[in-house]
Amino acid sequence: MHITKIASVNLILVSSTLTDLDSSLRREENSCHIHSQHGLSRSSVMPKATQFTLSHEDRPGMLAHTAKVLGAANVNILACLTTTSAGEGVTHLIVDNADRAKKALASAGLSYTETDVLQVELRNIPGALGEFASKLAEKDINITLGYQTAAKSSKKASVVLAVSDLDQAADIR
Repeated sequence: MHITKIASVNLILVSSTLTDLDSSLRREENSCHIHSQHGLSRSSVMPKATQFTLSHEDRPGMLAHTAKVLGAANVNILACLTTTSAGEGVTHLIVDNADRAKKALASAGLSYTETDVLQVELRNIPGALGEFASKLAEKDINITLGYQTAAKSSKKASVVLAVSDLDQAADIR
């Protein structure tokens, strides 16, 4: 996926707690976590998530409509990034149930694409993202899109990255 010349970032939203994300990561089979000096924490199972990308008009209510459609289907939005440029909007979503999200979006007539992305959990401390991104760069893995957030008091941060080599990136510790 390639996005060019984005004029402004309107919204970065992630669920106020990372409880749902933590729960879904714990459910992965054979998971274990590895910590580095900067507190990198990552499951040994491929930390892969499905990102839904919706293209839409740049007008009030577009995110609200999408979020209501998913909410009515009992789909929780774990991460969201919405950008606009030249009258067009793009919304990237990570959800807790991709199958229900697909059905809900299709039923509402909302077109989307799916992309596998890297989703890792980092300790919420200075330098953790820089350390992880540096390790990707050392392996010549390009980051084409990324977003991260954490509640200020949270010990964990969730980062979503679209990368040039997902399989190799998933092995970075």
